[in-house]
Amino acid sequence: MKRIGITKTIRFEVFKRDKFTCNYCGRKAPDIVLHVDHIEPVSKGGTNDIINLITSCYECNLGKSDKKLGDNSAVEIQRRQLELLQEKREQMELMVKWRKSLSKFDDQTVNIVKDYLDPKIVHTLSSEDKEAVMSFLPDFIASESVGSVNLLKATTEIKSLKELAEHLEQGIQTNHTESWWQNFIRKNILIIQQGYIKSIEKLNIGIGNTKFPDFSLVTHDNYLDILEIKRPNTNLMKFDESRSNYYWDIELSKAIIQVENYLSNLSTHRDAVRTYLKDNHEIDLQVLRPRGIILSGDCSKFKNQKERDDFRLLSHSLKNIVVISYDELLNRLRNYIRVLEKFSERIEQPKSC
Repeated sequence: MKRIGITKTIRFEVFKRDKFTCNYCGRKAPDIVLHVDHIEPVSKGGTNDIINLITSCYECNLGKSDKKLGDNSAVEIQRRQLELLQEKREQMELMVKWRKSLSKFDDQTVNIVKDYLDPKIVHTLSSEDKEAVMSFLPDFIASESVGSVNLLKATTEIKSLKELAEHLEQGIQTNHTESWWQNFIRKNILIIQQGYIKSIEKLNIGIGNTKFPDFSLVTHDNYLDILEIKRPNTNLMKFDESRSNYYWDIELSKAIIQVENYLSNLSTHRDAVRTYLKDNHEIDLQVLRPRGIILSGDCSKFKNQKERDDFRLLSHSLKNIVVISYDELLNRLRNYIRVLEKFSERIEQPKSC
């Protein structure tokens, strides 16, 4: 069979799919020169279809010649490629349905949330609140068109969220243990904090004495965040009388150092972490510059504006770590509920002829 050259585009797609790694020996670029190899040799009828192509280093490809792989690694690669193609096909079908549903919206629908947020909430939202709202709205509007939204379902959801907000508020005012809060947050974090699609309890990865976080979150765009949970009554700030400034309290400082170590370990061993998540949770995500979130304390207990200002300055000085207080978490949930309520009210109102 006459050999047809593989285009640069297909060659790059194969390298990207295989993470620029030789599938025979496991070595990676740029330490080696990579080739695109045929799983079913061209001399035996193999084609240039991407599911018949595999990444190989120069030495392995030269040694293999036109012999077909004897183990099941080629079959596994083809299986993964077919699954990926099927997933892309299903996503395209969903996008077509979404597009059709959006075409039925009238101008009033587009402005429903805008009319409510502009005068009442936008100026009070933090940048993270705005990001959460923007992440939420497209999914909500795509799945529930204005003409056919299930008001009973929406009302039930709002009621459940209000009960959760009340439970959270009561918990903040109660002297619960750290263990109680860890269980509560792990159970409800995907509802309280928008933007996450999955929580992972424990990273049981055996790499010497390396410690990994007990609780991780998968973002909607398939990246990994870690969450360190302290109590609402944990002190956040201490006052330095000699300099008239506030600084991190010792307990929060310990939490920050712990999270810094977690982030360093995740970055250093990201290949092992990624393999563990794929094998144990069937999640293929990016362990790239993971973010640490520390849930601790109550900013509503700050004594003065100076303490609030210094907290903000110190928070912004952290690299890849965000400190969220329990009162802020409660405010985010309440803002989310307000948006849902206003949206449901506009849907329920009959259109004027």
